[in-house]
Amino acid sequence: MGYGGFHFDLVSAWKARRLAHALRQRHHAVVGNVSLPSSGNLTSLPEVVRSYTSPLGRLAEEGIPLGDVRADVQEFGLLAMLAQNDGGSLPLLSMGEEVGAVPLLPPQGLLAPALDEEYFSADELRSNFHEFVHAASELKGSSPGPLDHVQKAFFGGLHRFLTARIGGVRWALKLPPQRYEEYRLAERVAELAFAGAGGGAPPEQQAAAGGGAGLYQRWTVHTQGSGYSLYRGGTHAVRTSPIYLGGVTTPLDVDLPTGTHFLAADAGTGGKYVWDTAIIIVPHTHPVYHTKRF
Repeated sequence: MGYGGFHFDLVSAWKARRLAHALRQRHHAVVGNVSLPSSGNLTSLPEVVRSYTSPLGRLAEEGIPLGDVRADVQEFGLLAMLAQNDGGSLPLLSMGEEVGAVPLLPPQGLLAPALDEEYFSADELRSNFHEFVHAASELKGSSPGPLDHVQKAFFGGLHRFLTARIGGVRWALKLPPQRYEEYRLAERVAELAFAGAGGGAPPEQQAAAGGGAGLYQRWTVHTQGSGYSLYRGGTHAVRTSPIYLGGVTTPLDVDLPTGTHFLAADAGTGGKYVWDTAIIIVPHTHPVYHTKRF
């Protein structure tokens, strides 16, 4: 299967399609049958949120690192539950006519207590959700979208991401040792600030959840301007505070995990984020990228 200058095997493409479909079905089943209480402690919420990613178990057993995907899918599921009870919309960020809009996730850690703390309150969770929606509304190119539209965008982008993740890891694991060293093993996740696709969990949480983002490929990024720091997000979601890659341009060598990504830089007025709208597919036969928008 040809994909962004790289050829993934048909088995990987089939696994990605099947997994994305299973995650979408599980998501709709949970969102359609679980309602958040209007007040009080959310003692059962962590278990409900974890159920969003039950389809990931088999691939994790095969050695495909999916800790970052797990974190993003769970957090998006939580957002969908909140949106369903609060206007029925979630924020999207426009990536241009060719790509379309990509769902936004909140800054890392904003909703984390609801995923881990048994006694996080419904009032706290809704307050944090409203904080996220307000912050998203102030981003250039963002707009609210109907929940069903945002869900379609998330899982469509996730299918693309999983095709690269599964195919890339399966390919890299078959490389001879001297070539395998080109890629960064999952242990490098601990050296990064955050390693999720759209944001993911902190490294220590990812290790517990099943391997973080897995293998990395070193890319050289050339920007039109200089003095920028670079950031990334996944094709299924980007964060209002995206994942830091490094600085200062240009050029800049960065490590990107297997998957499909967008790049951003602090190239806007006052250091605001500007997103490049082309999709970067990792791994790639020629890991060099020239930005178009900054």
